[in-house]
Formats: sequence, C-alpha cells, structure tokens
Amino acid sequence: MMFAAVEAQIQPFSDRDNPKAPIDREHLARYTMNDQALEREILDLFSITLTQSLKTLTEAENPTDWAMAAHTLKGSARAVGAWQLAALMEDAEQMNIHREMDQARRDLLIDIKVKAVETKNFIVKLEENV
Repeated sequence: MMFAAVEAQIQPFSDRDNPKAPIDREHLARYTMNDQALEREILDLFSITLTQSLKTLTEAENPTDWAMAAHTLKGSARAVGAWQLAALMEDAEQMNIHREMDQARRDLLIDIKVKAVETKNFIVKLEENV
C-alpha cells in the first residue's frame, strides 16, 4: 500500500519494537504539545472510537464492515500511541474473513478485546492521576 511508508513514520521505531505501556505517553505528549486538557479530550474520543469499533468488529458479517472497523481503530490507536492495539488492528485489517466467524478471527478478536480493556484501564488510570 502507498500509505504504509507514511504510516510507519508516525510511530517511533523504539516504541513499536518494545512497547512498555498500552499508550505511548511520550508520543501523545508530542501530539498534544503537552496540553493535558487536549490529551484528556483525545483519549476520551479514542475511548469512544474504541468501543464503537469493537462493536462493529464483533458484529461484522462481511469483509467490508470488518476491514473498515479495523482500519478506523488502527488509525485511532496510532494517533494516540497505542502501538500494541494498532498492531492487532493491522492484523485484523489484513485478515480475509468469511461470513461465518472462523477460529482465527475469533482468536484475534479475543486478543483485540483483551488489549482494548488493558488500554481503556490505562486511560482511566491516567485520568484519575490528573
């Protein structure tokens, strides 16, 4: 894909290879110019997108719905520095699904949901500490 090279530049190489937290706070701080209120607003919007995209993935009955939800969440995750979740979403986006939910898709969806809960919990803790 043409955008792959551009997307690769969005995330810092070290964080992509050795993620330590569900959200790369350094990336987010650069993205928000260290504005705490903006960071909270972006994370709140990300949480909403995360919930909606997970619902769409879970209910997807065709490859288009699945791929669109995966692509949307991949981009949102990269924007906030949720590299682990973004990597799972990239796998989901590239998965060729069938009408029935096969085992590979079920397994990936479980991994995505686990990472989503971990990411949401991290966001809640961040907001509690502000």
